[in-house]
Amino acid sequence: VKVLEVDWKRRRLVFSQRDARREQRESQKESLLATLNEGEVHRGVVSGLRDFGAFVDLGGADGLIHISELAWHRVRHPGEVLKVGQEIKVFILRLDEKGRRIGLSLKRLLQNPWERITEFYHVGQLVEGKVSRLADFGAFIRMEPGIEALLHLSQIGDPPPEHPSLVVHEGQDLLMRVVNIEPERQRLGLSLKAVLPEEMEPWQEKRRLAAEAEAARLAAEAEALEAQQESVEEQAIVAEVEV
Repeated sequence: VKVLEVDWKRRRLVFSQRDARREQRESQKESLLATLNEGEVHRGVVSGLRDFGAFVDLGGADGLIHISELAWHRVRHPGEVLKVGQEIKVFILRLDEKGRRIGLSLKRLLQNPWERITEFYHVGQLVEGKVSRLADFGAFIRMEPGIEALLHLSQIGDPPPEHPSLVVHEGQDLLMRVVNIEPERQRLGLSLKAVLPEEMEPWQEKRRLAAEAEAARLAAEAEALEAQQESVEEQAIVAEVEV
């Protein structure tokens, strides 16, 4: 505790545990800042989540992972990647000793997928992707973790629709053709209208058959569960009769 007031005449002592903890925390933070270096990897525990990022307790001080530093792909909320109490490794991105701020990164510990984009994609290639979000100028397509491509409005149809939502929707799986790759600008351009009917039809049929198989599997599981429940109920009735 910290002594706030001493009054011998009135035989009074005033202590503050909160102030003592605050001073202890500040002392720990100063000690930690003196040992940290930019570019290092440090262990910590997620102490809080906000819309703009995640706070990580490094053992005496909290650092901030801005939402843009959580992953190479777009993150809408830190809760998609982390949870409070989770132990993680972080990259020390920057130290502001004057402002006593610690900037951290999670994605810098992972390889940037755009550095190897040309190894897996090429112009003219048919690819599958899922619509992640819509904009007035087109649809963003999630290809894989860290890779989001653009299906421009002009590539959705001929003539192009007034808005992407007239043709596609979020969560929809699409077959498209790669029309542009710019690794240095992290851009991957796709086209829906460039997919030929003889290419689209087999893909759609394959997905239809897969959907039917999945529906049959779920129906069989539901039927088995119902039969199991009926069996349990029958056994319970028999037990009651015997009693």
